[in-house]
Amino acid sequence: MSPDVSKLSRTRSKGTEALANGSSSLKVTGAADSEPPYIVALAAGLAVFVLYAATLAPTTAFWDTSEYIATGEIMGIPHPPGNPLFVVLARAWSILLSPLGLTAAVKINLFSSFMSAAAHAFWFLVVHHVLRHFSEKQSFRLIGATAAVLVSATAFTVWNQSNVNEKVYTVSLLTIALLSWLIVRWQENLGRGKEDDNLLILMVFVLALSVGNHLMAFLAAPAIILFVLWVHPRTLLNWRLYVGGLAAAILGLSIHLFLPIRAGLGPVINEGAPTCPDIGSAITAVVSYGKAGCEALSEALNRTQYDKPSLVPRQAPLTDQFLNYLQYFDWQWARSLEGEQGVFARIRLPFTMLFTGLGIWGAVEHYRRDKAGFIYIATLFATLSVALIYYLNFKYGYSLLAPVADRSLHEVRERDYFFVVSFSVWGLWAGMGIASLWKETADEAGLGLKKASPILLLALIPLGLNWSWATRTYDYAARDWAYNLLMSVEPYSVLFTNGDNDTFPLWYLQEVEGIRRDVTVIVTSYLNTDWYTKQLKRLTEPCHDIDPASDWSVIQCQRPYDPSNTQAAYVTE
Repeated sequence: MSPDVSKLSRTRSKGTEALANGSSSLKVTGAADSEPPYIVALAAGLAVFVLYAATLAPTTAFWDTSEYIATGEIMGIPHPPGNPLFVVLARAWSILLSPLGLTAAVKINLFSSFMSAAAHAFWFLVVHHVLRHFSEKQSFRLIGATAAVLVSATAFTVWNQSNVNEKVYTVSLLTIALLSWLIVRWQENLGRGKEDDNLLILMVFVLALSVGNHLMAFLAAPAIILFVLWVHPRTLLNWRLYVGGLAAAILGLSIHLFLPIRAGLGPVINEGAPTCPDIGSAITAVVSYGKAGCEALSEALNRTQYDKPSLVPRQAPLTDQFLNYLQYFDWQWARSLEGEQGVFARIRLPFTMLFTGLGIWGAVEHYRRDKAGFIYIATLFATLSVALIYYLNFKYGYSLLAPVADRSLHEVRERDYFFVVSFSVWGLWAGMGIASLWKETADEAGLGLKKASPILLLALIPLGLNWSWATRTYDYAARDWAYNLLMSVEPYSVLFTNGDNDTFPLWYLQEVEGIRRDVTVIVTSYLNTDWYTKQLKRLTEPCHDIDPASDWSVIQCQRPYDPSNTQAAYVTE
């Protein structure tokens, strides 16, 4: 080790001990007070779960919701990269909730709610740890963490993704929140004189495993690495860490072996059909993440069929791509105000400015009092906003710059969900800003925290002003549309579809609710693939000595028309 690195390491280690125990000017008084408030964090997560359940979608919705509900229920293979971790977790969750008698759609939607609520339980612990640098008072830290979690959980996109399982991003949100808490615990252990490499190896495992859900969670890696470099750079010189990390990464990535195993059994929804000729080629594809080995699995992992745009040329001017992000940021805190106005509504703008200011205040106070923690959160936010904007290279936003009349130059839908973690993190900073404002008002005006507590009502603004747009309680449109279409055709008819919205709801009705399985749905955009035409052939073959009812989740033969299984649409009052 060079003298400079050694000196830096000693400096960081001394600083870490102070940071892990409060700050250089604040000391924790007693072991009980220094213990993480797991019970309160659990209560906060439960409260968030109740909120999401109260505004839960009662059935499926458009876009990817139907696909993920169906594949989670029947253990199918969704579109590449296949999301094996999501499918396995969702199926386990569905089985766990089976005694409650809930519909599959409600169970999987609650899965999304649970993932996000669990994420906010971990966020509570992280913010509570940060607020130890703000005050010695436990009550202040608990209330401040509650305010931060409330703002984060009710940011529009976070809320809107948590009460229906439209995507897999709530699992990513939980993964990132868990990783954030693990890095906090690692830092605290350093402060106690314990270099816990096992926690870092666990983080490597979680990162690798999370790839089986979505690559988004892996974007926490830069923040983790920078944090370790800042706090204790000597850690990265430990060769045992790399050996253990490599083993943990391989173990985490092994979740992808689910894809060829399940695909080989022929589930009804088997997009890309990532089957492999042997276990060796499958393992090679998984370990190399699609750079070698089994061709079908490699294509799925690389999402070959989607042909992601390169970073240059830009699909829209970079300035407009950042403007699109600002448009989505503007939605987060008061979406219900002029909600139909998608771009910077005048009535909504003051609330956007308010929470921008609160977030900046929280970030500045975070930097002043806890530089290591600030570096982690700031890197996390920058990676999941600025870097992601550049990497994704989107077209013009769906509702942005309407004068650009050529719709082919716009995204086919709003893409705010890609930035859900950045909105959640900004909500945490805004909550810290509210807590800091509360404390400073109490101190400088001599009011005390109790009399200054009305300031905390600021944390309720997103809850009140997002509710009417975030709730999905009465959204039956996708299910009813699919039901009406399937019931309008003769037995053994063929329906030709093209995109997500006219395909996935039909899949949901057929595979989850068992309605009109006799109808053959042909996705025209898949007809140029070998795997899809083979599946269609098997799905339309006559049944001789095979009973398709023996296992509806796999392709066996042409499924029969069943006039008794034509359930009425949901009835609402």
